[in-house]
Amino acid sequence: MIDWEKYIRVQPKQRTIHQIHDIWYKAKSRSLVRRERFNNFIKHVTSIIEPNDKGNYIIYFNYKDSSIGSIILNFNGRFGGWSFHTEQLNMDKDRDKTLSYWLADDSITELGNKFRELEDDRGFLLEGLTRKVLDSKVNDYFRKYFERLKQYPPDSFIAKISDKDYIIVVDDRLNFPKFKIANEVTEPIIINEPI
Repeated sequence: MIDWEKYIRVQPKQRTIHQIHDIWYKAKSRSLVRRERFNNFIKHVTSIIEPNDKGNYIIYFNYKDSSIGSIILNFNGRFGGWSFHTEQLNMDKDRDKTLSYWLADDSITELGNKFRELEDDRGFLLEGLTRKVLDSKVNDYFRKYFERLKQYPPDSFIAKISDKDYIIVVDDRLNFPKFKIANEVTEPIIINEPI
């Protein structure tokens, strides 16, 4: 007999803004470390392989269904960073790409597989989900706060969440203001003289 009691959905924990902030801040820190690891790997890849005639760096990887894919890396000088996209190799139609794949060293495929592993591990998901919940809680809190005071909020203000100070920006284009965390306050910029 099946014990259906263990499949009943449990109500999610009700967390405070401070608890959600702490979860988000830790997720953000982990995500930054993973992104740095990913960016360092891109630097490593581009230092050991030669670019093609278009200035792109191409590495290969294996899909789960045993088909082959390529990762094309290029440096975007306008934004000062690396961009990439993936393509699936069609062995029947892409003669030049197929030939390039077969002539490539096996280490190029190993680099591609490692690249995909690090790309999947960058940690955006937890950071993004917790930030969304945090923004929602902050918005609800300040909406109730200013309703209780019966005053209209300023365009922006500083709020302390846990042990961090944040600039809260008020978007009042709608009928009711929306509160959003803009940035953490680190050090004020002191204006001494005109630039």
